[in-house]
Amino acid sequence: MSKPSRAEQVSKAQARRGLWAVGIFLVLVAVLFFSSVAKAADTTLTLKVLDRYVGTDGAEFYGGPVTQNSVATCWGNVCVDLWFSTGLDNTDFWDDFDDEVNASGWYENGCGPFDYEVGVAFYALTDPGGDVVTVWFRTSHTFEFGAWSLTPYVKAETYQPVEGDTPDAGEIYRLGSDWSWQVKPKFGVSGTAGVFYDTGAFGLDSGLLGEGNLSLNWGDPEGQVIWTFPQVRYYEPIDDLIDGRGAEWVVGSVLTIKLP
Repeated sequence: MSKPSRAEQVSKAQARRGLWAVGIFLVLVAVLFFSSVAKAADTTLTLKVLDRYVGTDGAEFYGGPVTQNSVATCWGNVCVDLWFSTGLDNTDFWDDFDDEVNASGWYENGCGPFDYEVGVAFYALTDPGGDVVTVWFRTSHTFEFGAWSLTPYVKAETYQPVEGDTPDAGEIYRLGSDWSWQVKPKFGVSGTAGVFYDTGAFGLDSGLLGEGNLSLNWGDPEGQVIWTFPQVRYYEPIDDLIDGRGAEWVVGSVLTIKLP
């Protein structure tokens, strides 16, 4: 039996991921319907436009503008989320690394003075055979100082290929702190500063990197709509890496809508 051609592999991968996306979408629609009927869930839409796609490992996936949107629903301590990304520069859907669909679920709670979160996600990536499953654990504690809050955290993430050994498995360990300052009732500033160690997930070099972000948030934090503009993210290797990762800036705008 002859080996399938590259075009056939791409076609089958696209069909498989298309079925995944349709299935996830139908499940999410059912979730939103029953949660709206039961009035027992909190649902949040997040609409984001970025000047390019840089992953949370500091690697640039796509150099053009993208829109990345998600819908998350929580029942108490249990949450599910559907996230997708696509380019805004007229490229074909599922043609390159701007296109991605992720489905995730997690459980969050507290234990003594600490909050924790454990979750799992499926990443339907563009590259054939490149789908990934990730599991993570995060723990943190929030300090309140009037209008200020500080939330130091540690987080461990493991990445495993769904099929075969592509992309490479690996882990990322993060240490940092979220912070926020509610300057006025309808205006606040928030951000993150931290470091992470990548063991070589997705076939990249192992090494230590820095990360941070800064957001200006417009709207009542307890209200239904918050507009974040600008949002700026930054990544930079601390160790010497030869995998192409360097100082990366990402600028964008985010609209967060809490459904009633």
